[in-house]
Amino acid sequence: MLAFLPGLLTGSGAQFSGRFMVAARSPLTGAWGDANCGGNFGPALRGAGYDGLFISGQAKKPVYLFVDGEKTEIKDASHLWGLDVRQTEETLHEEIGLQAKVACIGPAGERLSLISGIVNDDGRLAARCGRGKGRLAGREGGNYLLRRFVL
Repeated sequence: MLAFLPGLLTGSGAQFSGRFMVAARSPLTGAWGDANCGGNFGPALRGAGYDGLFISGQAKKPVYLFVDGEKTEIKDASHLWGLDVRQTEETLHEEIGLQAKVACIGPAGERLSLISGIVNDDGRLAARCGRGKGRLAGREGGNYLLRRFVL
């Protein structure tokens, strides 16, 4: 399972509250790990009315999750596979609009690398598994073949 969790005050406008957590089982230890990340994805998730987003299962082909208010869709991401995170954000902004908030993995996550992460806002990275035991977020995104999360 892969979880995206905005903080209790995320989106409230309070100082230092624009953060979210990404949590998953560590591929190295089997224990739950988390990574804290800034940027606009967490506030957008909260603004869309979600206290958390939990993803399980595995797609047969590369996909991304598109969330628009109460509507969610799983869309084909084949055309995004192999792009770096900057190219992916730019491509999705062209397709969906600049208002879209994107959290994505890059080629390292696609290859299930232990040093991959989930990126939003052109460089904000969720990649830590805590206590130096390896990175989990990007690898888990690749494990699900879930390339992108778009709000």
